[in-house]
Amino acid sequence: MAQSALFSQFDLSEDENREFEPDLRRLLELDAHVREKLLERLPRWFVLRIGDALAREFAEQFGVPQSTVLGTLRCYDFFVRNLLHDNNDDTIEQWVTDLTAMLGLHKEESEQLRSALAPLGTLPLEEVAGQLARRQPGVLPEFDAIETTVELRAVFGRSFILGERLSSYEPEVRDLVPIVSMAMSTDTQEHLRVQLHVDDLRLVVDKLQAALREAEALEAMVPRMQRALDSERA
Repeated sequence: MAQSALFSQFDLSEDENREFEPDLRRLLELDAHVREKLLERLPRWFVLRIGDALAREFAEQFGVPQSTVLGTLRCYDFFVRNLLHDNNDDTIEQWVTDLTAMLGLHKEESEQLRSALAPLGTLPLEEVAGQLARRQPGVLPEFDAIETTVELRAVFGRSFILGERLSSYEPEVRDLVPIVSMAMSTDTQEHLRVQLHVDDLRLVVDKLQAALREAEALEAMVPRMQRALDSERA
């Protein structure tokens, strides 16, 4: 019989839970050093949901398959959200005991799981909960990740015209222009892909910096407004 409230009601055969065991196995496969680095980024990921970007970064830096990183993040997401639950009185040790029995984990796997979950108890959960509460879903897609590349593009004197004789076409490079390509993804898997000239990029950066200043000005007002609301409630 399960010791924890969480796993006393958990059914691995349900459709919504079928990825849980594969994700947990990915968590156990992850090298302890890589897992430690991932845990350092976990609070930020919880708020910004930058899973795809983290997966690419860890794949490049540590040679870890992106599927392993994403599976580990989903697994940690499951456990942390249950730790944040108001009615949760479970302990991580109870979870380890229950999962060892449910999945038939060997002693070594059970110890790996304990080592993987133990650091969750030291995460700044109240801070994460506060930030999550402030990020209420809106009607527009949420930002997920952004990628950029910069390249030099040749400017030719004229383009080849379809139908003309190839032997008469002589490409002439008249200039080299820096081009920035940007891809932005959202939580709905929608993607925006654009290319910008340097002047365009400067305009975008200026506009975003202006928006950041405005947001920081509002952010500075939050404590005073919160105190006013608390006074009204008292």
